[in-house]
Amino acid sequence: MQAGSAHEACQTVEQLATVWDHLLATREELEQALLSQEQRDRLIEEHVDYARGLALRIFRDLGEPSTIDLDDLIAYGLRGLTEAAQRFDPTRGAAFNTFSYYRIRGAVYDGLRETGWLNRRMARARADAGMDEFLANQADRQAEVTAGKQTTAQVAEDLANTLDDLATIFLTAMDGSAGHPELPDENAPRADEKVEMEQTTTSLRRAMQTLDERERRLLELHYFQGLSLSDAGAQVGASRSWASRLHSKAINSLTQALRPTLLADTS
Repeated sequence: MQAGSAHEACQTVEQLATVWDHLLATREELEQALLSQEQRDRLIEEHVDYARGLALRIFRDLGEPSTIDLDDLIAYGLRGLTEAAQRFDPTRGAAFNTFSYYRIRGAVYDGLRETGWLNRRMARARADAGMDEFLANQADRQAEVTAGKQTTAQVAEDLANTLDDLATIFLTAMDGSAGHPELPDENAPRADEKVEMEQTTTSLRRAMQTLDERERRLLELHYFQGLSLSDAGAQVGASRSWASRLHSKAINSLTQALRPTLLADTS
C-alpha cells in the first residue's frame, strides 16, 4: 500500500470513530431525556383531573344528553390521556398539557363515534335540515295557489301528504346513519321494533331504486354522504333553487313508493 493511501485510510478510520462517538453520545442524551415508565405513570396520575375536566366540558357542549353517560366520556378521556403519556417526547419542546389536550378530546369523540351517537346526531340534524327545506319549498308552492280555492278536505289531504313526506325524510336520514352500533339506553328499540325498522329500511332502499337517477343521487349525496343540499345539487348539476325543488320532488316520489310501509307503521 502506498504511503498516501495508508494516510487517507487512517484519516477515514479516525473520522468514522469520531462519528461513532458522536452517535453514542447523542443516544445517551436521548435515553436520559426520554421518560421512564414510572415517569409516564406519574404524568397520567397528575393529569387525571385535567382529562376529567375536558370530558366534562365536551359533555356540557353536547347539551348533557340523557343517552350519554358522563362516566363513559371520562373513561374515553382517560384512555386518551394514557395514550398521550406513552407517546409524549419531552425533547420536542411541547408541554404535556398541550400535547395531551388534542389526544384526550380526540379519544372522547372517537368513543362517541364508536357507539354511533355522533353519527345519529348528525343524521337527526340532516333530517331537520331536510324537513325545513321541504317545508319552505311547500310554502312557496302553496303561495302560488290562490287563497280560498282549496276545500277543507283538500287542505286536510295536503297536510296528511306533507306529514308522510316528513316521515320519509326522517327515515331516509336515519338510514343514512346505518351500519353503526347503537348506544344502549332505556329508549333503545325492542326486538320486535328492530325487526320493523329493518323491514322499513329494506322498503326504503328498494324505493330509492325506483327514483330517477338524478333524484336518487341527490338524496344519496345529501342524506348518506352528508353534503349540504347546495353542494349535493351542484354535484348533479342543479342550482340552489332547483336543488330544493328536485329534493321535494324526490321525497314526493319516495313517499309514494313507501306509502304501503308508512300506512302499515301507523296502523
